Amino acid sequence: MIITSTIENPIVPFQNKIHLAVQKLVKSAHPDFYSTRPILSGSYLIKLLVAPQAYFSDYDFYFESQEKYNQAKTMLLERNSLVYSNTNCDTFALPQSNLHLQIINTYFGTPTEIISKHDIENVKVAYQNDSLFFTKKFLQLWIEGKLSLDTFQIDDLKTPKTKYLSFVSTLFRIKKYIDRYDLELDEKTISMLFDLKKHFNQNIATYSNFKTLSSQDNVSYHSPEFQLSDYESVDFLLNTLINFSTPEFPEPIEF
Repeated sequence: MIITSTIENPIVPFQNKIHLAVQKLVKSAHPDFYSTRPILSGSYLIKLLVAPQAYFSDYDFYFESQEKYNQAKTMLLERNSLVYSNTNCDTFALPQSNLHLQIINTYFGTPTEIISKHDIENVKVAYQNDSLFFTKKFLQLWIEGKLSLDTFQIDDLKTPKTKYLSFVSTLFRIKKYIDRYDLELDEKTISMLFDLKKHFNQNIATYSNFKTLSSQDNVSYHSPEFQLSDYESVDFLLNTLINFSTPEFPEPIEF
């Protein structure tokens, strides 16, 4: 269920403050950036809404279409330096701050569609124009201090390496979020991680050949610093997240 809060009918009591902050950011990037109807999602919006003391390092914007994305990129190149680019995003340095602005072309859609693509429930929030979009579970998880994984994003991936890289990206971001926001994993996520551990054990002969993972593999569209050097490091991270608990879960996921 998607909840929509607007300036005219606010569900969030301090929405006007969020709106002013987003407007200021959009105008600082480019005077006409607003015309591309950018959709803000990610750590900055989480900071504005539920984690005011939390660290963030960039602003993540999505778009309704490739055309809007291309327009935004052209605008941003007029006033900002392009510091990083791959098939998933373009990252710009904002001259007014030490922070980066990222425009993401992994997928396009409305705010509701963008939210549905996020794999972690805690980031299912977006802002466009004067409207805030989020799921009911988003608020519930932040109140409870839990992190919940919705799905492993592997349905459209065809090769063992691309699936493996997607798994690693998800593990990396889970670790980043629980550390940054002091969250605990919910039971569903622990169950999914146990299933992933079984999957890793069944495919160790293949996965252990993937020795180097870096930003060049497009593991994550917003983690150019990301690097796990070998399978052992990934397996250690997975074990750390599981925390060596062994609950019973009846229906394992088939990858």
